[in-house]
Amino acid sequence: MHHHSFAPPTAAAASSAKLDPDALSEIRLHLKKQHEGLSALVKIASDDFADLKLIEDSLAKEDLSHVTHGSIRDTYDYHHHGYQAPAFR
Repeated sequence: MHHHSFAPPTAAAASSAKLDPDALSEIRLHLKKQHEGLSALVKIASDDFADLKLIEDSLAKEDLSHVTHGSIRDTYDYHHHGYQAPAFR
């Protein structure tokens, strides 16, 4: 991969400046890879937020269940000793 360094062009030079086709190709490829990488990160973050929402909703539902069907102390004892709390319906 070739690395090109340029001085910032003046306004007049910028309008007539042209990059060689190889440099343009490298820039396009680099930007495409950056776009693909960022798209993958956005998808991961989006999936993670959806998973967190499911966990949050599940915990909220579980908290409501404990308030109406059991005591906080009972819940703590089950979880503290590694037991699954019974499901009350």
